Amino acid sequence: MASTLFCEKVKFAPTDKLFDMKKVFLYLVILTMPFMEISCISTGRLTRIVDRAMKDTIPQVDYSANIPQIKVKADTTFLVPKQTTAVKTKSRFIPAILYWQWEEDIKCDIGSKEIMKNFTSYLNYYADSTGLTKKLKNKTLYLTIQSLPKEFIYKYGYINLIIIVTYIDATAETISPQNADLKIEYSLYSGNSELKNGLIEYGTYMKDVDNNEWTSTKTFIRRYIYDYNEYLKQLARQVCIDLNKKI
Repeated sequence: MASTLFCEKVKFAPTDKLFDMKKVFLYLVILTMPFMEISCISTGRLTRIVDRAMKDTIPQVDYSANIPQIKVKADTTFLVPKQTTAVKTKSRFIPAILYWQWEEDIKCDIGSKEIMKNFTSYLNYYADSTGLTKKLKNKTLYLTIQSLPKEFIYKYGYINLIIIVTYIDATAETISPQNADLKIEYSLYSGNSELKNGLIEYGTYMKDVDNNEWTSTKTFIRRYIYDYNEYLKQLARQVCIDLNKKI
């Protein structure tokens, strides 16, 4: 009696197709890799750009030592750090099929050394222009900077979407100022006698800035530092106006 052979239907995994898809994907990645911006600025380069920009924005006329009646110093807590520092606070990479995404945040603390140079110059300039110097006469005004806004977060985002044999990408750069209260202690002396003392304090606010003009990262950061110094000028002017009223 002849035996009957039954053949069950066997399902094979489409390994060949998967393999082909992987090859296609790798081919597309290699093709588009030269055009991808796969990383943001390094912390070291960010600090160098900030330091150079701060030095470049020092007033053409240095008023920092021109008014003997006004003595400006910084509180020890404000002096840390003296040099600009940058720390990566967020780093995320999503390598999906046909879709890649990068997100990085870098927190930058502008060095107090350069801030003190610039802010002291602005204070002395506006002390002259607002009449504060004339009002002091032979008295001496001691100012101690306790707090100023000096931190910001540089945010970088990048998305790359691969479609067949081309790709779409988008880059976003944002600087988010970390606003801090302005606090300056003042003491007015005539000789060795203290006449008045007090605290000037108010909140500060700078808006987030987006790189909407397709400028380079370096230019984008330098523009922010320029705007930051312009804001320091406004703060210095307001401080001198308030001191005029208080002393």
